[in-house]
Amino acid sequence: MSEKQTHAAQPAANAGYSLNRLDIILGLVCAIFFIDTVAPIAAMGVTSIAWMVIIGVVFFFPGCLVVAEQGAAYPENGGLYAWIKRAYGTLWGARIAWMYWCGNALWISSAMTVIVNVFCQLFGVEIGLAGKAALNILLVWLITGLALRPMKNSTRIINFAASVKILMAFGLIISGSIWLASGHAPANTFDWQAIRPSYGQAMVFIPALIYNFLGFETMSAAAASMRNPKKDVPIASAEQRAIGDRP
Repeated sequence: MSEKQTHAAQPAANAGYSLNRLDIILGLVCAIFFIDTVAPIAAMGVTSIAWMVIIGVVFFFPGCLVVAEQGAAYPENGGLYAWIKRAYGTLWGARIAWMYWCGNALWISSAMTVIVNVFCQLFGVEIGLAGKAALNILLVWLITGLALRPMKNSTRIINFAASVKILMAFGLIISGSIWLASGHAPANTFDWQAIRPSYGQAMVFIPALIYNFLGFETMSAAAASMRNPKKDVPIASAEQRAIGDRP
């Protein structure tokens, strides 16, 4: 399909449900605002601030710029798959899609494991290893089923999940502020010596920081479903940089 044919097909793709600006913002929150990485980043200490700036400059910001350029130039559904298919053909597009799927498959199963374990601890439920594995598999298929739903339905779920994440973040901020206001001393010392990036144990936590910045390409995968992809994709990338630059 030529570029003219591809762009001509975009109105048909947008004939159904289209993503508005709020959907895009909440989708980004859901994609790159990870609550589950708070613990490892906190364990790293205030030096994580310096490493987040370094990773943001070296990896996150350039990645967002690439996504903004590609997504605006080729507003198609598929994101990485669509771009690589255009450049190198269907075979390489399928390969990158498979590798991308492998990463998400590992992430989803590990996230479901955390959910099952936290649920058991919160409610005092004793479940054996086989039972936890069964619940994990059930949740994975539930997520897969939700992902196969029409965009209108899945967008509502994503927006709800993003809202819950925002409420959890505010809850952490408020509870921390109350703790400090009650006269308790902070656990870390905020000075240059502590913030200065260093190797050693930091290397253990840096993968968690990189993981914290992943997902900036997700909204470009639905570029053809946006109302104005040539404008919305670059704005989405700017919003990603703002969200990703959080402390």
